[in-house]
Amino acid sequence: MKKSNGPVDLIPVPAGLSAWFLPILLRGQEPCRKQAGIGHWGRSAEKMTIDRTLPELPDPWPFDQEPNVVAITSTHITRDGKPVLLATHYEHDDSWGFQSSQPVTMAHAQLVAMKTVYGFDPSIVEIADLEPGWSAQREFVGAPWVRYQDHHDDEQK
Repeated sequence: MKKSNGPVDLIPVPAGLSAWFLPILLRGQEPCRKQAGIGHWGRSAEKMTIDRTLPELPDPWPFDQEPNVVAITSTHITRDGKPVLLATHYEHDDSWGFQSSQPVTMAHAQLVAMKTVYGFDPSIVEIADLEPGWSAQREFVGAPWVRYQDHHDDEQK
């Protein structure tokens, strides 16, 4: 059994998330072992030039999911340093997703701990009270978040 080197290896998954996302996401991918609590997935550790440390977490933690619970994000944020511009609080399982403005393919998708996303962008606490079934979007870091209720096509059931 491999020893865990960070929160990406041992993060609780909200009910329902693994049923549709985890088998697809984790097929054939290996995490870079230099995670230090902020889960980089990459091809080469030499490309990581910034040694990031996790900022102190707010007390109390403002989100409805614990800091070590999984969130959906992409390498655009964790590897390329793009800002979080879209946050979604999924209604079906209370999980969270954080994206940049870049298109995301399965090659970019990743699961990390909520505290990992906070480590890259502490300003996400501004939308910690976002209700399940809602999303928030902004133009740039520091811009106001625009909140809206997600509408899903009921015919896809």
